[in-house]
Amino acid sequence: MQDTSEGARFARMVRLGLRLAAEPDPDVQLRHLYGEAREILQADHVEMLLPDEEGRLSHGGELLRDRPALPLRLSSPAAPLDPARLPRGLPPLGSLLSMPMQNDGHRHGWLVVGRAPGKPPFAPGDEQIAAMLAAGLAIFRENIRLYRQAQHQARELRREIAQRERSENALRRLTRIHRMRSRIAAEIVRCRNQQQLFKEVCRTAVDQGGFRMAWIGVQQGELVEPVACHGEDHGYMNLLRDYQRAGHRDGPAITALRERREIVCNDIARAPLMAAWRAPALERGYRSVAILPVFARSRLAGCLALYAGETDFFSEEEQQLLIELAGDISHALEFIANEERLDFLSYYDPLTGLANRRLFHERLNQHLLAARQTTARVAVILVDLVQFKAVNDAVGMAAGDEVLKSVAERLTRLAGNPAYLARTGGDRFAALIPDLKDSASLSLMLRDRVWTRLSHPIEVAGRSLSLSGKVGLALFPEDGDDGETLFRNAEAALKRAKQTGERYLFYTAQMGSAMKQRLELDTRLRHAMQDDQFVLYYQPKVDLRDGTVCGAEALIRWESPELGLVPPGQFIPLLEENGMIVEVGRWALEQAAADRSSWMRAGIAVPRIAVNVSAVQLRDAAFIDHVGSVLERYPQSAGGIELELTESSMLANPDATLPLLQRLRDMGVNLALDDFGTGYSSLSYLSRLPLATVKIDRSFVLRMGDSANTISIVSSVISLAHSMGLRVVAEGVDSTEQLKFLRLLHCDEIQGHLFSPALPPEEFVALLRRGRTLPPE
Repeated sequence: MQDTSEGARFARMVRLGLRLAAEPDPDVQLRHLYGEAREILQADHVEMLLPDEEGRLSHGGELLRDRPALPLRLSSPAAPLDPARLPRGLPPLGSLLSMPMQNDGHRHGWLVVGRAPGKPPFAPGDEQIAAMLAAGLAIFRENIRLYRQAQHQARELRREIAQRERSENALRRLTRIHRMRSRIAAEIVRCRNQQQLFKEVCRTAVDQGGFRMAWIGVQQGELVEPVACHGEDHGYMNLLRDYQRAGHRDGPAITALRERREIVCNDIARAPLMAAWRAPALERGYRSVAILPVFARSRLAGCLALYAGETDFFSEEEQQLLIELAGDISHALEFIANEERLDFLSYYDPLTGLANRRLFHERLNQHLLAARQTTARVAVILVDLVQFKAVNDAVGMAAGDEVLKSVAERLTRLAGNPAYLARTGGDRFAALIPDLKDSASLSLMLRDRVWTRLSHPIEVAGRSLSLSGKVGLALFPEDGDDGETLFRNAEAALKRAKQTGERYLFYTAQMGSAMKQRLELDTRLRHAMQDDQFVLYYQPKVDLRDGTVCGAEALIRWESPELGLVPPGQFIPLLEENGMIVEVGRWALEQAAADRSSWMRAGIAVPRIAVNVSAVQLRDAAFIDHVGSVLERYPQSAGGIELELTESSMLANPDATLPLLQRLRDMGVNLALDDFGTGYSSLSYLSRLPLATVKIDRSFVLRMGDSANTISIVSSVISLAHSMGLRVVAEGVDSTEQLKFLRLLHCDEIQGHLFSPALPPEEFVALLRRGRTLPPE
């Protein structure tokens, strides 16, 4: 009977194993195990005791807490088992069977089976069945562990696959944007104007970047005007314009321009900024949008808008790449603007907007080509503004520019067609007249129209200024067969008009000869500097109190091997005109300091030496540093160098000149005002200058014997200078009569041929050694 019962229990165990194998749900499997355990073992209680995370069975009671992996069978026929020794939480039991759950040497816990008090205790056969159940539970626990591990790995794998897919999608988008940026970089090199660049950027963004639509807009007041678009627009650009005109000014594009920053909406369906545009955008398949400001020369130029067909399209990496793309476009706009400006500057004067000399010559040659075919005459006219430099010095360069623009406007109205006009130099304008009828009508036009218009006062900087001009003219074909010759001959006529005081002159062959001589002189001057042909002569200055030599003026002389000793009046103006005066002036200052130091080392008592400084030198940025370096190299001359400056050079830019002169004075350099009375001096301004000496121009000294008014002027100059604490030097004193007047007027010093002409260095040194003086009265 017992064998049959055991066989039945084993059969149920087999059926339990098959049932568990067919059941995928672990919770259902566990319920089956508990139920069958109760039935097979006729138990009242079945429980698994599982260790904690650290492997301890803290709730196993005295019997199981530290028990080795051995079966435990207990019974108490008379009374319930002692609960203090049993695992916590068990009901009252009369017998207990506990089997270790082990698998491959790993203990998963204990199977605890109990019967109520009064029931038969567990038999050895029950222990065998319980061992089988415990082994099954151990396998079940292992399977559960493996199942959960597999679930976790599956979740991780799904996350990894999803992340990989997201990464691959992001990489594909980044690759598209990189490809788009590379293609746009190529277009930037190719595009030569702004509109072409905008179109290519939008096309490339859609074709290469995978965007559904792209557009570029420029700011017009408070609105954004789309100027280029590509992709699935479907009328969206017209809607943008209509919505803005209807008063919607808080969209992403206007916001990006107003706040000068990028705007990104990764979900158009929820973005507040897209409220007004949301429905039309979603209808067209737009799900994300990025608006990127574009700048040119640090000024806002417009914005680039990119629309994507999926939400969350713009990651941080993509946004950064797109910001860099906007920077590329900004650089391209600056490059295009610079090219356009360079193209403009190549052919036009930036101040007046008129053609420059290059474009004028091109237009002149075109008209000459047509004139040769029709035997027409062409006139080339050059206009120089008289005394413009003095006006510029008096009112400042900014106001002078306004004068030039006003003159350009007047000449344009006279010519009728601005294509016939050009500004070819500082204050020089050129005009051509095609199909000239006769030179007589040209003369009449100059007299009755040009001078009338030019002489009208120009209001600028709070002043009313009147100008006049000198004009030189050359005619085709009689004065030249090509544009270059005609222009050169018109220049010769203009130069002659300025020399003679005529308002205008037509070119003659004699003028061409004079121009040729001037060009030859310019070439020789350039060789003179290279070949050390310049020398300094020294003209003494005499103190009228005791007749002693108290100073000298260093004067440049040109000893040309071909021309001999060239008078200063023939080459000094040319030096100032061609800019060589800066280099020659530096040489003169250094040579004067070197000579004075050399003479002092030889034991000669050398007075102060004055060196002339032109307005061109004073405008040279390196002038003050050069003076300082000369004084450092020749410290013996530091206190004995005087610089003579003209009124016009000091007044050219008063705000810059005053601190420069103060720096010179602080360096120990004496300053003298040369040719006083010939310029446009403001006495209040002169009183602020750190001067030591005033020189009366030779023209006043020359006329003192003939004019009482001139004597009064000289007397006033001397009195004024003395009241300002300045010494007065009269230059050009060539007669005893002039000397007598100057002594009576209490002039301090004289300079002129009466005492000595300008002398070569060795003769000047000899004069100092002899101690020559001016005889007393």
